[in-house]
Amino acid sequence: MAAAVSSQDPLHGIFQQLKNKNEQIRQVAARELRDHVESAVAELSTDGSARLWNQQISPRLFEIIHSNHSHERLGGVLAIDRLLEIEGELIESKPTLFRLFNYVKSLLPSPDVNVMIAASKTLGRIAEMGGTAFADQIDVEVPRALEALQSDKPEGRHAAVLILRELARHSAAHFHPHVQLVLERIWVPLRDTRVLVREGAAELLAACLEIMRSRDRTQRTPVYRDINEKAAKGLAMAPVETVHGSLLAYRELFLHAGMFLKDDYQPT
Repeated sequence: MAAAVSSQDPLHGIFQQLKNKNEQIRQVAARELRDHVESAVAELSTDGSARLWNQQISPRLFEIIHSNHSHERLGGVLAIDRLLEIEGELIESKPTLFRLFNYVKSLLPSPDVNVMIAASKTLGRIAEMGGTAFADQIDVEVPRALEALQSDKPEGRHAAVLILRELARHSAAHFHPHVQLVLERIWVPLRDTRVLVREGAAELLAACLEIMRSRDRTQRTPVYRDINEKAAKGLAMAPVETVHGSLLAYRELFLHAGMFLKDDYQPT
């Protein structure tokens, strides 16, 4: 019976494979979904393509993204990743991108770290594709994420770091107005008890420093100096997490502001 349903509705079989526990099977299914939709859209009218998306694709994506099982959620994120490779109005339209953005955003936070990492990367990709259409959305998401950095829930803090990191990487022009505030708050995750969060915060710091290097030539030196001073103070503190956070900050300064350290650093 299942085979009969699958032959009549190839999308049913593809989405069943996207729910498989085996990652390779999910990878193959995601590529099949992309190819199927791409081929179907080429033969359908604009209205037909919209019906395909709204009636057959989007509801299934919603279901798999909101599954209780991590491997199924990963399959949903992977499916969205492959669908983003399709050129044309169906995927690249503002309503579709916003819908996909909200799908993956619903996984941040999530109990599974791997799901959060995958979702955040896809989130950044969607924001990049959205371009100026996502400017207002980023102005909403960044303050929300900064507030979540103060959350009592560990998953919330980690999710906030991942969201900020990917938006800084993929939408630098729209993230730029928020950089200074992000750098003021970044020491909370840089001193988190979990290594993954500290490393994610260091990657966020790197993205912010890159934005400043290319866009804030007159303001970057005071910012570099502030990071340098706070990192130095952290080295003198007892918790190992604080020391590690300072070392991570120094690493990013060396990589992204090396000339400042060469000219300005004074041993303490």
